[in-house]
Amino acid sequence: MFTRSGNKVCGMLIDFDNAVDANAARNRSGPVCTGTLPFMSVNNLRKAKVARTAVDDMESVLYLLIWLGVWGITTEHRKQTHDKETQLIEWNMDVGMAIRNKRLTMSSESNLKDLLNDFYTPPVSELGSTLQAEDNGIVADYKALKHIIEAMRKMIFDNPN
Repeated sequence: MFTRSGNKVCGMLIDFDNAVDANAARNRSGPVCTGTLPFMSVNNLRKAKVARTAVDDMESVLYLLIWLGVWGITTEHRKQTHDKETQLIEWNMDVGMAIRNKRLTMSSESNLKDLLNDFYTPPVSELGSTLQAEDNGIVADYKALKHIIEAMRKMIFDNPN
């Protein structure tokens, strides 16, 4: 969603779900809590009385990328993970559980790495052979996604500003 004022374009994507006019949201008396539970920023989940910013959107994108990495990027990958046991299930249970789990996961690099170990791993039949697994594009895609997620966590949660 965006608006134009002369040559200036303003807009912000909020949680990839319900777009809101950022100026109108600032004028409300209480916080607005919109979005899809597993992808909402912790501040949004807490209904914090602080303005939503681009950092909240980045946090939402981070959760979306983690979700895709664990459950699979393609439909075929998701079919293979539908009964997977993972802490991400708690992100979709209730608000309190989602807040606790997200805070714990993002509190340190090692906690995030534990979750990244849950990432989708293609079956050997899809890779051709285990010897070729490291060179396979599928494995490379998921490795690249892990690096992006680790960098985003540092940028969002280890940022002193």
